[in-house]
Amino acid sequence: MDSSTQSNAAYEGEQIPLKTDANISQSKRSVVTSFVALCLCCMLLNFASKTGLKLNENINIYGNVGIISSAIITGCTLVAGMFLPNPMIYILGYWWILFTFIITVVLYTSAIFMGKLSWINFVASGLLGLMTSPFETVKGSFITELSMNYAQITEQTTDIIIPRFFGIFNGIYQISEKNNFQNENVDEIELN
Repeated sequence: MDSSTQSNAAYEGEQIPLKTDANISQSKRSVVTSFVALCLCCMLLNFASKTGLKLNENINIYGNVGIISSAIITGCTLVAGMFLPNPMIYILGYWWILFTFIITVVLYTSAIFMGKLSWINFVASGLLGLMTSPFETVKGSFITELSMNYAQITEQTTDIIIPRFFGIFNGIYQISEKNNFQNENVDEIELN
């Protein structure tokens, strides 16, 4: 607010919020805490879904159920990415998208162990594929909003803060991308 707006607001009896160091510090702490929680949540969800995908491919080899479910996840993600994120975000909102993605990861992980009931695995794979695109969209929206809030609190330009937040997020997120299954050919492992 400029000085004329402040004097008009004071004249009309409105409260002008004062920026004190304590308010700024608390707001910055709140944004940073939310950002760290988002980074850890996304890292753990990505690790769980990728590990479950690899586990499914290695456990359910009868009838190529694991490979077919991987193809279903990929196909559903590609199709859902074109049509699903915006309507789902509008209907459910950010937090419900995150919650729904967590539920689909849990369903997919439990469907891996159903063995010969491959249709359950395929349905869970389809649901996971459908929820992946809205989750990725919500993740980007959260980071953008948090970085814009941080830029407003610290009075810095968004041109600096938004790439910084995305860089930090992607650095933390890539920790879960590490492939823990170094030995692709399980038959060559020697047991002593």
